[in-house]
Amino acid sequence: MTPNASVPLASAARPSNPLAAGSPEALLSRRSVAFVLVAILTAFMAFLGVGGFLGPLGAAHGFGIDLVAPADAFYLLVKADRDLGIAVLLLGLLVYRRATPLAVVVAALCIAPLADCALSLLDPRGHAGYALAVHGSAFLYGLATTVLLVRARRRGASPVAAR
Repeated sequence: MTPNASVPLASAARPSNPLAAGSPEALLSRRSVAFVLVAILTAFMAFLGVGGFLGPLGAAHGFGIDLVAPADAFYLLVKADRDLGIAVLLLGLLVYRRATPLAVVVAALCIAPLADCALSLLDPRGHAGYALAVHGSAFLYGLATTVLLVRARRRGASPVAAR
C-alpha cells in the first residue's frame, strides 16, 4: 500500500481559502456592479472603434483635438482598430468572468486616459476643462472599476459559480 493510497482523491485536503494558489477563482456575477461597469466599458470601446472607422474627423473632435489636415485621419483609423481590439479583449474576459484578469486589464487600460489627458493639455488646440472632463472621468471610471473588481475577487468566498 502506497502512503497516499488511504486518502481518496475526492476527499483530499482542500485549502480553506478558495482564492489560495491552485484553487479556482469564484466566477464574477453577471449582476455585480463590477461586471456591469466592465460591460459598459466594453460597449463604449466598441462604440469608439466603430465611430473611429466610420467618422474619423468626428472622432478627433470627440477626443478634444480637431485635425489640421483631413489626411491625418489615418492615425485615427489606427486608434479605432486598437479600440476594437480592446473591446474584443474585454468581451472575452467578460465571458471568462474572472475578476483578477479583468482587474489587471482594466487597471492597465487606465494609462490611456491619463496619457490622452496629458496630450490634450499639452496641445495648444486642447481645452483643459474638456480634457479633464472627458479623459479625467474615463480614468476615474477605470480606477473605480478596478477597485470593484479587486474587491469582488477578495469577496469571492465561494468557489461555486455565481449566476
